[in-house]
Amino acid sequence: MASTPTNHDDDLESDIVIHEYTHGLMNRLTGGGTGRCLTTAVSGGLGEGWSDAMADWANIRRFLYSTNTAVNRLKYSSLRTSSGVHRYGEIWANMLHTLHAQMMVYNEFDANARTNPESRAGYAMSLHILIDAPKLQLAILPVRLVSLVDAKNALIQADYNRYNGLNRCSITQVFARRGLG
Repeated sequence: MASTPTNHDDDLESDIVIHEYTHGLMNRLTGGGTGRCLTTAVSGGLGEGWSDAMADWANIRRFLYSTNTAVNRLKYSSLRTSSGVHRYGEIWANMLHTLHAQMMVYNEFDANARTNPESRAGYAMSLHILIDAPKLQLAILPVRLVSLVDAKNALIQADYNRYNGLNRCSITQVFARRGLG
C-alpha cells in the first residue's frame, strides 16, 4: 500500500540538497579552502551558479537553464540589471549549463563514464573541469575577490591542466556567446 505524505518539505528535494552540498564543496575548493574570497555579491553569485549547475535538472530560478538565448536571455551584461547572489548565480549557472551541453555535443559518449575517471565523455570532462577550476582561481585575501572572469579563466586553465586544452575552443565560444569573451 502506497502512502501519500501530507506535508511537503522543499528542503528535502534532491536538487536543493545537491545545490547546498555544492556550496560546501566549492567553498572548500576556492581560495585555499576558506571560501572567504566569495563574500561579495558577484563572487557569492559564483557560488550560487556552481550550486545551480550541479542541480541543473530541477529549475528554481527565473528562467529555465538553456543553451537557447530565446529561452534564457541572461548574459554577462545581465549583472548590471540584477541584484543579489541568487540572481548573479543564475547568470553564471546558465553559462555553465551551456558549456556542459556544448561539451556533450563535441565529445564522445561513454556509458562507463561514472566509473571511469579517465573518461573522455563530454559530461565527465565538464564535471572534472568544474571541480578542478576553483582550486585555480586567484584570491588574495583580504582585497582580491573572485570574479566571473576569474572563474571563466580558471575553467580554461583546468581544461589545459587536465586535458591539454582539448576543450578550449568550446569553453571560449560558450562564454563569448554569453558576453564573457
